[in-house]
Amino acid sequence: MPHAFLFTGIDKSEKIRVAYELSKWVLSDHAKDFTNFFESGCSCPSCNQVNSGVHPDFFQLKKDGISIADILELKRKMSLAPFSSSKKAALIENAESLRREGANALLKLLEEPKGEVVIILVVQARSSILDTISSRCAEIKFASPSLDLNTLYSKEVIDSNTDFIDIFENEPLFKKFAVAKQYSLKNKGELIVFINIWMARCRRGFLEGGDNKQAVLAKKLLEVKRVVLNTNANPQLLLEELALDIF
Repeated sequence: MPHAFLFTGIDKSEKIRVAYELSKWVLSDHAKDFTNFFESGCSCPSCNQVNSGVHPDFFQLKKDGISIADILELKRKMSLAPFSSSKKAALIENAESLRREGANALLKLLEEPKGEVVIILVVQARSSILDTISSRCAEIKFASPSLDLNTLYSKEVIDSNTDFIDIFENEPLFKKFAVAKQYSLKNKGELIVFINIWMARCRRGFLEGGDNKQAVLAKKLLEVKRVVLNTNANPQLLLEELALDIF
C-alpha cells in the first residue's frame, strides 16, 4: 500500500469521511480488506479512538495556513515508534494552504518516511499543491456530487425537504428551531438527504445567479455534513447553530 495519498475533489466531507475510514483500517490492523471494512464499519476501541480524535498514533492538521513549524512537529511525531498500533497515520485536511516552507518540509517527510506510516493529503484540486508533493502521492479522485436531484431522490422527498429549507432561509428563528427539532428525531441518512438537497439548491443559486451568499452557505452545509458523518454530535444542536449563523 502507498505510504501517501492525495484525495482530490469538490466534496470535502466525503474525502474526510473516507480518510477517517482508511486511517481506522490502517491503525486497527484488520485482516479483512479495506472495501469490506469500509462497507461493514467497525466500532473496536482503536476505531473509536480515531473517531474521537484521541488515538495516540493518529495525527491531524486542520488549520488554514499550515506552517513549517506545524509540519516539523508532525514529522517529529511520525518519527516516533507507534504507541498502540503497528503503524501511524496522519491526515492533513487543508493541504493546499501549506506555506512554501511547510511544503518543502512535507516533501522531506514524504521522501523519507520512518517506519510504517500512511499520510493522507486532502485538497480540492491536484494543481493546488506543488508537483513535487503530488507526484509522491497516490491520487484518489472523488466525483463531484450530482446536481440533478431527480436522479437521486423522489419528488416527494425533494418537495418535503424543500419546504423545510424555505423555512430555514426565510422564516423567523423559532420556526427554524422547530425544523431542527424534527430532524433530530430522524436518522443520519435522512439528515444527510436534507443537507444534500439544500447544498444542491445553493450551488444552483450560485451557478445561475452568481450569489456569493449561496456559496458561503454551501460551504457551511458541507461542514455540518462532515460533522454529522464523522461524529456523534447532536443533529438538533448542529442545525440550531446553523440557524443562528444564517439568521
